[in-house]
Amino acid sequence: MPRSYRKTLLPKLTEEDPRYRIAYVERASLSLKDVLLLKRAGVDWMVPEIEALSSSFLMQMKKGVLARQNLALMRYARLAQINIGWSMLLAFPTDQVEDYEQTLDLLPYLHHLHRPRESTPSRPRASALTSTIPKSTASQRSGRCRATQTAVRVMTQRPVRAITDVESWAVEKRLGVVVDDFYMPLATAGPQLLLELEATAQQERMAIAA
Repeated sequence: MPRSYRKTLLPKLTEEDPRYRIAYVERASLSLKDVLLLKRAGVDWMVPEIEALSSSFLMQMKKGVLARQNLALMRYARLAQINIGWSMLLAFPTDQVEDYEQTLDLLPYLHHLHRPRESTPSRPRASALTSTIPKSTASQRSGRCRATQTAVRVMTQRPVRAITDVESWAVEKRLGVVVDDFYMPLATAGPQLLLELEATAQQERMAIAA
């Protein structure tokens, strides 16, 4: 789908009555806002061309995306309740055993997301973060603000230069993984909550860069 459709066709489709039911072939490099727009436009099935969960494998195939982008799209589609169809390629001429080992390591974290060639969406899994975050990082010491900061760290993606206690806990609880030197959250939540957390994370990054 041309990127221009996000400003032209899709907004018009959100106003159609009765709504269309649309299936789309799309790249995996979509933001949460892009996915929610697709949902509002009537897209309930998408083929995002996810064919591997190893960045080195994807680069060998010249797919133009990384493993973390594929993981993010799978998560966004689940919380937007858009069904996706994807597959895993095998026996590529230049593949390496490590590519498949990385995929096997990721699979236990993805049980709540769309499986390869899945055809029926299931209910998104929401995580009650404020009640499950570890006491060492919870709000007992600094109130609601501290809990919000922890939720932002657990639920938003960012480059990881050093693993903190929060990321270690999130990975241990299978709420996220570290891929391509990025922490990638995999726990789902309501779309509006996730948008707010991502906006907060963006503000924090801008404040640090200023």
